[in-house]
Amino acid sequence: MKKDFALILCFLLASCKSPEKVKDFEDDFEQYFAGFASEIIEVPEDEKLYIAGYHQAEEIQGILDYQKASAITINNNIFISIDCIGISAETTAKIRNKLSDVSANVNVFSTHDHAGIDTLGLWGGVGVDGKNDKFMKNLVDAAVLAGKNSFNNQKKSSLYFGYADTEDLQEDSRDPIVFDKNVYQFRFERENSSGVRLINYAAHAESLRGSNYQISADYVGKMRDIIKERTNDDVVFIQGAIGGLIMTKELVDPFNPVANMNLTGERLANYVLSINNEELVDTKIRMRSKNFEVDLDNTAFMLYQFLGILQKEFIKGDTETGYKMVTEASLLEFGDILIYVIPGEIFPELVYGGYLVDDIQPLKDLAAEYGFSKVLVFGLANDEIGYIIPKNDFVINEKAPYILPLQNVEGENHYEETNSASKNAAKSIYNVFKELLEHE
Repeated sequence: MKKDFALILCFLLASCKSPEKVKDFEDDFEQYFAGFASEIIEVPEDEKLYIAGYHQAEEIQGILDYQKASAITINNNIFISIDCIGISAETTAKIRNKLSDVSANVNVFSTHDHAGIDTLGLWGGVGVDGKNDKFMKNLVDAAVLAGKNSFNNQKKSSLYFGYADTEDLQEDSRDPIVFDKNVYQFRFERENSSGVRLINYAAHAESLRGSNYQISADYVGKMRDIIKERTNDDVVFIQGAIGGLIMTKELVDPFNPVANMNLTGERLANYVLSINNEELVDTKIRMRSKNFEVDLDNTAFMLYQFLGILQKEFIKGDTETGYKMVTEASLLEFGDILIYVIPGEIFPELVYGGYLVDDIQPLKDLAAEYGFSKVLVFGLANDEIGYIIPKNDFVINEKAPYILPLQNVEGENHYEETNSASKNAAKSIYNVFKELLEHE
């Protein structure tokens, strides 16, 4: 049966390309230039629209605030952050193609919004594609317009980097308790214009929780609005290492979704505005990118592909399904700051340590061997391969692998495995990180 299914899938796949070599882009310049633009993603009327992140086949019941595509261009490199649950490689390709005459280096990020319209197709119910074609077109159009406008309004800038401890705003729902408590800021002071802040923080955008069925950008949108109101600076938000599952705490009792979102966004904005350790960043941008393979053992992902819900690039491989996925990752340098741009939700212990992880070391320790002391993660970038989990903490339900979660002997729920490509994804991410570091 497995072989028959694999043959059918191979027939349906458009291509089975091999991964590409490392692409290296380095900008030699004496001055930063930065531009910003943001566009609302229009919500089509009289359409069936599923909310993503929690429940299957639940339709949108209203609008709290709109999802947006926010773009920052830095020396002709476009970074687009979209308020949504996730961005597939197919959607990223559409955006890049429409911006190809503007920039050769476009990166697209998801804020991992759990109060947005389904952009991956996984929340339409069993066997039902939850994506809406009109909304997805509007999303691509908004991202492209924001990208073009941000490119066109670049101005001379100085770049400052700083961070602040967000104290007890986050929580980790799965042992070991490891996460980054800092919010990081790249602040561009632009000549004769408002500034732009690129914010990096690790927490699922789900402060509204699962009882909400209205469209919202969640705490990310609230934080952006507050910073804009208080400073006139624009904000682009990119998630950090949120796997395992890092989220913001419930801050109001009794719980009220909107009140909790508003307070979460306000607290995070206050932490950002409290940053007092900024340093001027040297004028350097380098980006090394690579397409690479990830083992595909998740039979549910195979089924989604077979039904046309997912559109990913597969190649043949020695895995449980007979295939591997092709995705991409990058290393981005601003001055002496190293950023790993990852297509999924990586468990923080893989980045910072605190757990025995087979034959790989924490990414920050590996980066230190190459002279980098400041290491950040830009997650959910250009694709979504799901959770990236330490191999020795990867537990699946043998009766229904990748379909039903399993509790370990301590009663801990191993839900994340059902949304992971395979137990070997972490090793693939590590190997690419090392290859990119070694690339001269």
